[in-house]
Amino acid sequence: MAIVAQVVTATTHSVLGFTGQIQGRCVSNLWSYGDGTTQATAIYAGHAWSATGDFAVVLRAYNLTYLQGIAATVTIHVVSAQATAKIRLDEFADASSSV
Repeated sequence: MAIVAQVVTATTHSVLGFTGQIQGRCVSNLWSYGDGTTQATAIYAGHAWSATGDFAVVLRAYNLTYLQGIAATVTIHVVSAQATAKIRLDEFADASSSV
């Protein structure tokens, strides 16, 4: 079982997409995004965080053999969208003054 993430660094309030790769029969699954939010029974999922930090995204799959479920985890690093935009504007200003 695995999680495929679009990227592992995201900005706040930007939706990041995930794909669960589950082999075998799955009765149900549950995504947990590390911020108290969960989503049930979806192979494709998306989530946006409102706070910065490192968040463990966990996909747990259940079937009749694994009643407690098995899990895959990926850590997503979330940075401030405002800070990222300011850095890009500063880089643009530096580049334009060099011309």
